[in-house]
Amino acid sequence: MDVLLIPSLLLLLAALLTLYLRRVLRTEVCPETLPQPKRVLVPAAEQALLIQLEQLLDSSCRIFWNVSLSDLLRIGRGSEWDKPEQQLLLKEREFTSVICDRETFAVLAVIDFCSTIETPAPAANELIPGLNIPVVRVSESDCEQNNLRPLLLSQFPELELRLSHPLAVPPVSQCSVFSSY
Repeated sequence: MDVLLIPSLLLLLAALLTLYLRRVLRTEVCPETLPQPKRVLVPAAEQALLIQLEQLLDSSCRIFWNVSLSDLLRIGRGSEWDKPEQQLLLKEREFTSVICDRETFAVLAVIDFCSTIETPAPAANELIPGLNIPVVRVSESDCEQNNLRPLLLSQFPELELRLSHPLAVPPVSQCSVFSSY
């Protein structure tokens, strides 16, 4: 009799566990608690910056969005910045965009966009004293007033050759509806 008692108890335990798991797994997940997909990847305030950058730069450049400070640094093993808590600090600090050379991926410019509702993020040298990463801060009003070109060139003059130049349009006084052939 004892021989049948142990398998019977195991079978009963398995049945109860199965019923419990069905109940737990059948519980509906409330849709409000699930992460929802974004409908727009780039926030409206930053879209103006991205559009202006795309129009301003020629085809020799690539634009990367939301680049962390740790992506811009080479950190040696064993340094104090190699520790997990320091790495997290560097990953949390993001720059809005980084302009790179299309072929070599060399960093050409780093842009920090600050909308009117945000507090500016700390500068890289505030996180790591002595670090020198040139960054241009662009505000929402800079984008609205088309000040991006002068701001970029003030910090990164070498970008001048990579900027798209508007087509030279002759003044209206020199244009004629009738052309001579």
